[in-house]
Amino acid sequence: MTTKRDQKAQATAQEIAAECIAFRVRRLNRTVSHIYDQTLGAQGVTISQFGLLAAIQLLGPVQPREIGEKLQLEKSTVCRNVRLMVDKKWVQVHGSEDGRAKLLTLTRSGQDVFVAAAPAWEAAQKNTKALVGADVGSIVDRLLEEKHSS
Repeated sequence: MTTKRDQKAQATAQEIAAECIAFRVRRLNRTVSHIYDQTLGAQGVTISQFGLLAAIQLLGPVQPREIGEKLQLEKSTVCRNVRLMVDKKWVQVHGSEDGRAKLLTLTRSGQDVFVAAAPAWEAAQKNTKALVGADVGSIVDRLLEEKHSS
């Protein structure tokens, strides 16, 4: 026998599955990441690694903590991905002048991977825009700006 509580729980679950923005954005994130990972895979890099390579190139020499703050990544995520890229010799870890912080820079190999993968990233970017619409970037920017201003 189905109770009113069971019916309410079922209706709530259906509403969340169909309409929850957070749930749908997480699914969208996995879908979009898959598009980029498939395209970048031929270059031996994931979208997560490519994003970190871009951040290190743009900000370097940079502390892992700063990358985490800029990209809103957990410390463990940054450390795990940096460790993998150090093992691949794409990233080098240096001590700061005062010796209290670690600084990251791209190696020549890391820059080579980054530059070689850029056309694949451009193709993934074009394909994703075609799927989700060209204005999605401005929507994402607006949401991210709103988060930072509150």
